[in-house]
Amino acid sequence: MKDLNDWQINAKAQALTVDSSTGNNSTGIMQAVKIMQDQAVFSQTVVVASSADTPDFIPIEPDLIDGQFNEVRNNGEVKAVLMGQLNTVETLAAVMHNLNAIDFGPIVLNPVDTTNNLTAEIKQEILPHTHVLVANAFQASQLTGMEINSELDALAVAQKLQGLGVANVLLNNLTKDGQIQDLVVLQDQTHFWLPYAKFEAEKSFGSVPIIAASITADLAKGTEVKTAIENGHQFVQNFKIDL
Repeated sequence: MKDLNDWQINAKAQALTVDSSTGNNSTGIMQAVKIMQDQAVFSQTVVVASSADTPDFIPIEPDLIDGQFNEVRNNGEVKAVLMGQLNTVETLAAVMHNLNAIDFGPIVLNPVDTTNNLTAEIKQEILPHTHVLVANAFQASQLTGMEINSELDALAVAQKLQGLGVANVLLNNLTKDGQIQDLVVLQDQTHFWLPYAKFEAEKSFGSVPIIAASITADLAKGTEVKTAIENGHQFVQNFKIDL
């Protein structure tokens, strides 16, 4: 067991996780915190909704979101932000109001809210501030209105996302040369594919939040973005969870 002194807030690289809580340590905000802990990064948190053991999320009031952000400001120095499920327009507005008020470092976005009718708000309010977008084909298509049916389609979708303001894009769980791979397009337009080992390919499904949390942890430690993305792709292949 780690000594409590090892987890002093100011003694470690720090990130901020903004997400909903499911009460389950294998999903949502708890999973992200655990992944960052595994990478020696302390993650402060802003909880924006709770599932309360039901399928429906109960949003946290905007003033309580503001209060959580104030606590984050007063406790240490955050170097990177992971954004996950926001659920409502009011929640999104409260989060972005706080993130625009102070620089917490690069934002990594896992755009799960494309299924909750927040697509327009995400495109307008979050994408222009996103340093790394980690998305699967469905999420990317929802944000761009473009389908991915080929390698060229994937590249076009990534470039469209960059046109919407995203600096760096990772598209997860695509097929190239008959193999499951991730497409990465960096801010300088360099692009490359990251394959999954054949016996690990099934782990690519549902791996977006794991990769996003790993990338955020690396960015909080000052890792260069290309390396952070490559590390995130490798991290999910070693992650011990049934996806």
